Amino acid sequence: MAIYPHIHCKGWRMNSLTGLFSPSELAALKKHIFVFSEGRFSSWDAVKDRQVVVFGAGHYGRGTIDLLLKEGVTPLFCVDADSTRIGTSYKNILTRPVAALAEAKNALVVLSSAYAGEMFTLCRQYPVETVLPIELPLASTPVAPIGLHMEEYEHNANLAELVALLDPTSREVLKNFLSFQFTLDLTYMQKAYTPHPYFDRDFLHRIRYDVFCDLGASFGDTWHDYRTFTPCGKKNEYTYYAVEPDLNSFLQLQKNTINDRNVLPLFAAISATDGMTYISTEGQGSNLYFVDERKRAEVPMRSLDSLFHRLGPKPTVIKADVEGGEANVLDGGHNLLRTVKPDLIFSLYHKKNDFYELPLRIAKAGAYELGIRQHTTSYGELMVYALAKERQ
Repeated sequence: MAIYPHIHCKGWRMNSLTGLFSPSELAALKKHIFVFSEGRFSSWDAVKDRQVVVFGAGHYGRGTIDLLLKEGVTPLFCVDADSTRIGTSYKNILTRPVAALAEAKNALVVLSSAYAGEMFTLCRQYPVETVLPIELPLASTPVAPIGLHMEEYEHNANLAELVALLDPTSREVLKNFLSFQFTLDLTYMQKAYTPHPYFDRDFLHRIRYDVFCDLGASFGDTWHDYRTFTPCGKKNEYTYYAVEPDLNSFLQLQKNTINDRNVLPLFAAISATDGMTYISTEGQGSNLYFVDERKRAEVPMRSLDSLFHRLGPKPTVIKADVEGGEANVLDGGHNLLRTVKPDLIFSLYHKKNDFYELPLRIAKAGAYELGIRQHTTSYGELMVYALAKERQ
């Protein structure tokens, strides 16, 4: 059921972006929207017939290479504007200077970075065609979606529903996030930025950090920040559940936290049900959805409801950055959210519409006050802070 049922009435055609942008702002934005390939690569056959180059040798570029190789497309090479990356390789794909594009006549260049707008401008100097990863046939990839079609969100009732729930600061953050997605102009992300992921200053003394459940704990980077920024972390008065399904990261997590008796490392993937699942043993993080069958590991899978059925103390806040599995985390935690009413801090950038779908799901799971913050000046680290209004 919609929170604002009137939004979904028959014939509703209000521009859902008007809750964020004035008419003049929308008009100005439309003059600068990014020009997409308009479906020319809707099938992998259209990609496999081309020579392919990946622009970007960072995390995003490596995710694109993983995707292409899985689909049987081997890039000619990778290019990067960062001189420190030249000469490096990932899965035998060599990184070369941008000028190497002159040798790749008529190649398809996949723009794989938050700097895709600047990459696009550079590519115009060479006889190549460009495409964003989100325009490739497989929509659900380990590559966070950069570049959205503005027209898809002009009459989106769910987006309008979320905007109606947000405070002015969160609306401004979402406004700048979408402005970047529509134009690929990174100055919008810089406007939205505030530091310290999971520990934003506006929520630092409102979130109940005492019992912290870290889903996607990696090697303990969030644990380190937790002890640095939170009042309970500074006092050494807390319980910290560090949940990580990637074995190498988990072993490093154990090593890093071995002297902290407040930390309980748990080797598991958190999802909607209990069982076993596969994750990649290489590539882009603890990803449950993009797995090369030849290079995968089986790991235990638990739901939040199952995990905390007997385990205590119960979490007062749950942080989830699980490479696109955030919705499954919510599906497996209905009872916990209903009875314990923890605060939530969830990533919103792994899938195309996470930025509005996940906050709405949280709002419908209980009485939550929502806040959205952007914690990087490039792309990623868009988060929802959900504060339970009725606390246990």
